[in-house]
Amino acid sequence: IAKVAAAVPTSMYFSWETHHFKGGSTCAPRATPLLAKRSKADVPLYIINLASRRDRWDHIKDQFTQAGLPYKRVEAASATVPWDEQLVLKSWNTSWNAQYNKDMASRVVPLSPGEAGCARSHIGVWKQVAAGSAPLACVFEDDADLDEGARQLLESSINELPGGADMLYLMYQDKNPGGNKPVSNLLFRPSVVFWTRGYCVSQAGAKKLVELLPVIGPVDVWLAEFAFPKLQVFATVSQIGRQSRQFEGDSDIVHSTLTSGLSPKAIKERQQRLRQLLFG
Repeated sequence: IAKVAAAVPTSMYFSWETHHFKGGSTCAPRATPLLAKRSKADVPLYIINLASRRDRWDHIKDQFTQAGLPYKRVEAASATVPWDEQLVLKSWNTSWNAQYNKDMASRVVPLSPGEAGCARSHIGVWKQVAAGSAPLACVFEDDADLDEGARQLLESSINELPGGADMLYLMYQDKNPGGNKPVSNLLFRPSVVFWTRGYCVSQAGAKKLVELLPVIGPVDVWLAEFAFPKLQVFATVSQIGRQSRQFEGDSDIVHSTLTSGLSPKAIKERQQRLRQLLFG
């Protein structure tokens, strides 16, 4: 593992964890690698995880281990570190997003540090995939639960991807089902899907995403608004997992559309009210 970590260029946007959590490791060496039949190449699986969220890491690595999936940990970008606007802009217009959220007003709001950190974390992985040798890689956030049969569905979906595919969504929120286009029993072409909890990106797709920077707004919204029209995007008919109920209401990301203009105290109070309404 140390050799793998040393081989990856480090920056403030992307870093391998070079130490081990006590009792755990950054990868699952005994899991059988995923193999893309068309390219006969292994498909690396990256899990984004904040160093401060050991609880999430323990949960997600157990999920992958039980599913027989290999994984590599990527340390998430900190929300407390200032960011370069060549990567992520500091404000965004909610008008496009408001089409899919009746409670959202159209306005320009500052991006929250947590949203920027999330975007920078994904950008770091895209850069790694773009510069690497694997034709395809999959990216997961650490608050996911994998469904039974996740590995089989993931392998089948990957191997059914048409040539030239840039992205494959594995877990998502479908915001416009009527606009989707069926491809096969396993895949469809999504119109608008949100969330970046689980997806695959080809090397060519990662290069396109890097060329499209900066990210404007939350990364999942930016992908749907700005990247979808320029990429070949697919999604699995059956999702391979979902948000873990263990971490519902326990997000490290403050959403700019809910908190713009509020004081830190008011933001905290609003988050507490939302948790009470959702979970009692």
